[in-house]
Formats: sequence, structure tokens, C-alpha cells
Amino acid sequence: MKSLLVLVGIYIHVAESVFKSYVDQCPLQGKERIFRSSSVCQSLQQYHCLYDDDLHLAEICQTFKQLPPGNYPRYSSFGDDIYYDPCPAGLYQMGPAKSYEITNCLFTKSHCTSEGK
Repeated sequence: MKSLLVLVGIYIHVAESVFKSYVDQCPLQGKERIFRSSSVCQSLQQYHCLYDDDLHLAEICQTFKQLPPGNYPRYSSFGDDIYYDPCPAGLYQMGPAKSYEITNCLFTKSHCTSEGK
């Protein structure tokens, strides 16, 4: 009976620290995102709406990660963790960002033609 209580205690702790659900689209920036984050997470900095390994959008509450320039955040449903990948070809992300600030790389690369300066 004692081991059952320990397992129940662990499950409750995990359930309180991580929220996850799948959605069709992420809330926009601004009031919609603030409202959604406050209804599911303890703070705006914990609320993430990220693509998982199967390219489904997942809402999760986790501590943010600092992303190096040129990367965007992803969610591993297998490891239940946030990680980052390099931006896809044709896109880039200037400067560092926090994982709750972006879902994708935000900027399109220009096509240089070697003309001009």
C-alpha cells in the first residue's frame, strides 16, 4: 500500500507541472495569447504553442528555453521536453529568442542576385 501512495504522489506532481493539449491553431499574440496562457499555465513565460515531432500543434506549460539565433522551438512528445531545430531552408530567425516567444522562424531569406551592393 505504501508504494501505491508514492506512485499517486508522483503522478499528481507531474500533472501539476506540465499541461499538454493538441490544438488546430495557436492563439495570436496580444490579448488572445495572454488570456489563453493565464487559463492553462501559471505564467505567460510557461505557455508554449509548438509543433511536436509529428507536426501537430501542442499547447504545453513548461519552463522556457533560450534559443540560439537561427533556431526555432519544437516539442518532443516522447521526451516531454522543449528542444530546438535549425530554421528550415529559406527562413531565418535573427538574434536569440525565448521558446515561448515564437512558434516558427519568422523571417524569409532574400534571394541575392549578386547585383548591386
